[in-house]
Amino acid sequence: MASSTQKKKRTTRKKISKQGKSRKREVRINGTTPAFPIHPDKPGRKVVDVTALKIGDQTPIEG
Repeated sequence: MASSTQKKKRTTRKKISKQGKSRKREVRINGTTPAFPIHPDKPGRKVVDVTALKIGDQTPIEG
């Protein structure tokens, strides 16, 4: 079950997203988080080569 703080934050987010002029003002002040990376090929960004990853012994545990 969600805590009262989580419920309050969820309710506040929902109210803010449904507002009109005040929501636009809020977005201008605080900005938004994009749903995708803006500069995925930016230098200094860590890139993990998944094919080179080594996973430990994966023998099944019996018992």
